[in-house]
Amino acid sequence: MEPLMNTTIALSPIVRSNGVMGQFSLGTVAHYSGVCDATGERWESSSEVAFVGSAYADPEIGPGYVIMVTKEGQYPVSEPSRYGFMLDEQWVRRFFSVA
Repeated sequence: MEPLMNTTIALSPIVRSNGVMGQFSLGTVAHYSGVCDATGERWESSSEVAFVGSAYADPEIGPGYVIMVTKEGQYPVSEPSRYGFMLDEQWVRRFFSVA
């Protein structure tokens, strides 16, 4: 992959879905765009992503175990509390660094 500059991320509306046993997910579509350093060509891509967590997380400790789900697979998020102490819309925005 060639180096990129001016990469931006935009998120579609974040939607909460309830699961079983206190699990829930927050899903969105991440839209990426940028310009290739080497060629100056613009590129765009998008990816559906969901984060699964527990409604029983303690806001004083952190969101607990969070799993990121994409079409490629499921991945544990390392140190999820660095994005906030509750898995919510703001947590997702901080994960993608989108204010």
